[in-house]
Amino acid sequence: MPRIEPLNPPYPAPIGQALRRWMPPGVTHEPLTLFRTLHRNPELTSRTFPLGAGLLGHGLLPTIDREIVIARVTARSGCAYE
Repeated sequence: MPRIEPLNPPYPAPIGQALRRWMPPGVTHEPLTLFRTLHRNPELTSRTFPLGAGLLGHGLLPTIDREIVIARVTARSGCAYE
């Protein structure tokens, strides 16, 4: 059981719009658990979005290396990779 429960649908309209903004265009599945958990705290979420966008869009790691790092972190911490 997670320490902080992620939000579950139905979402209030502003949160639903914000969650769609975090996901790639055209994705039909629910937003990632990470994003739904962050949206429990709107101030934290608003500060995290530019950081995440910067790291993904302008990061220095090639995509394959980034995915390997993510896979290693999730494996070492015993958590699932969404």
